[in-house]
Formats: sequence, structure tokens, C-alpha cells
Amino acid sequence: MTEPLRRLWDDEAEAWAAWARAPDHDTFWHFTRWRLLEVLPEPGGLTVDLGGGEGRLARELTTHGHRVVGIDSSETLTRLAVTHDEATAAAVGDLAALPVATETADLAVACMSLQDVDDLDGAVREAARILRPGGRLAVDGSLRAVDGTYQAYGQKLGIDRGVLTFVGPIENPRLDIEATRPNLDVRVGVVVAGTALNPRIRLFSEPDMTDIDKLSWLVLGRASAGVGSNDTALLQSAALALLSGEGPGLTDRLTHAIGLDAISVRQQSEGEVKETIVSLGKQISKRWYVGYERGLNATTGSWQLIYRIAQRLTVRAQAGGDNSLDLIWTLRWK
Repeated sequence: MTEPLRRLWDDEAEAWAAWARAPDHDTFWHFTRWRLLEVLPEPGGLTVDLGGGEGRLARELTTHGHRVVGIDSSETLTRLAVTHDEATAAAVGDLAALPVATETADLAVACMSLQDVDDLDGAVREAARILRPGGRLAVDGSLRAVDGTYQAYGQKLGIDRGVLTFVGPIENPRLDIEATRPNLDVRVGVVVAGTALNPRIRLFSEPDMTDIDKLSWLVLGRASAGVGSNDTALLQSAALALLSGEGPGLTDRLTHAIGLDAISVRQQSEGEVKETIVSLGKQISKRWYVGYERGLNATTGSWQLIYRIAQRLTVRAQAGGDNSLDLIWTLRWK
């Protein structure tokens, strides 16, 4: 926790304690404590309350047989915890550098505290360090993704809404994710619900369209009309992966490994001649995209630099086999 935030908690500690200790007026009393007690394992040797504050969770766990020590970075909140009429053990410490010996705890609990942690990775590593083999880390609270990405079917989707809600085991949060493919003339993407161990994925679009068109826009960046045989196979593979709930496939792993955001193969017809085109692309910012295309039988390829001014207005510069500068306005109607 940063020093200004630590001072703020100390300054507001007395007011917070009065608020937190007033029964039956917030979600801790009406929902959180009961849900936590349902999912927490039976008491073991030692339970560590991460970000224990003035001690209300520690006191609740103690009444259910847990031997609890609370860790909080605020000296005032820690003092309030150990001077309560039903005092519990507590110590001042940073959650990213816990003053607890390695492999001494059977359970670590973080209840609405991780949102105030600057070094979240460090806090989780420390929780894992203090747990005995077979120990459990339980978390209550939510994490929101800011400017995150979701990799699916060879595309790096932008996360418009990403909420992970933890109530109990840290390895299985509830998911509420909406991610869209950027720089298209329609809004299309995936909604992920369920839990991390049992996710449920569905496609969506604005405006609404058939599922095959949603998948085509998501995977190929265009409508399904006129899709060639190679692209049809790619869509079928993506559809099967979506239905079976598979994770990232070979295309996803390949694009990630070589630092690209998109890689595709399609067929282009010119009269009686069909040519196979390989396309590579990289989203270098929210509005800028650079791509390279080359036919397998061609001697040169084409570079494209695309700037999206607005949802339906794009500037595209192309150099290589063909040189051009285009201003593209897209109008869609049913």
C-alpha cells in the first residue's frame, strides 16, 4: 500500500471502525460473512486475515473455531483490533511482505482488501508462501480489468467490461467479461460468464446478426458472404472450438509467440485464377493498425497502414505491389 493511502486509512480509522462495527447495515452482515463461511474449509492450525482492518472478520471466524491473526498496514486499525472487547491477534505489515513464517498457515483470507493493494502479484505470492502444502487461499471481492485484452481465435479483443468476482477459492472466480474486436464497422465480440473453471462463452453483435456472421466478423473481420473454402474451414474450426469450450488454439499460440495480433489465409479469385493470400497484422494502438499481405505465388507483397478516424471512417495507406491512399466510409443497411 502506498504511503498516502496508508495515512488515509490511519486518518479515517476511527470513523471506519465505528461504521464497520455497527451491525446489520452493510453487505458484510447480510451476505459476505455467510457466503464466506459456506465456502471456507474447516478450521485448521492458523488462519491469516489479509488486510484485517479493525478485526470484524477475525472476530467472526474466531467464533467458528478459527485461530486467526490479522495483518494490516494501518497501525491505528491494528490497534483497534487488539483492543476490542473481543480482541484477536493482529500485526502491522504489508500484504506484499507478510510478517509470517513460510508454510505456517492453513488458510489465508482476503475480504474486500485486495483493491487497496498496489502490488497484487506480490500479495498473492506472499499468501502462497505462508500456506502449508494443501493450504487454501480464499478471497472475497472483485477485480476490474482496465484496458485489458482477451485473446480468441487469432484476434486480440479489447475488454470493454471485465469483472472477476471472488467469493472463496481464488482459483475459481465468477466471470463477467465482454470483449470486442477493435476497428470494425460493426460491434462484435464475446461475452464470457460462468466461472474460471467452467466458463460459458457466447457471441454478440451490434447490430444483431446471424451467428455465422458474428463469427465471421470476429475471426475474419468481414461478413460471411463470399467467404472462400479456406476461410470456411477456419470458421468451422472456430465454431467447433466455441461449442466445445476449448482454449486458445494453434493460431492463437502462434500469433502470441511471434508478437502479432492477426494471421490468416484466404483465397482470392481473379477470373479463373485463384490465389492464396497470407495476411499478418499488428494492432499498434487503439486506432493504428499495420498489416502485410502477400500471395504465395507473388514476388512482392503489400504493406498497409490503417488509421481509424471513427467507427465507419478509415484512412488506409498501401505500399508495395500496389500503392494507394484511400479514405473509406462504410454504410451498412438491412
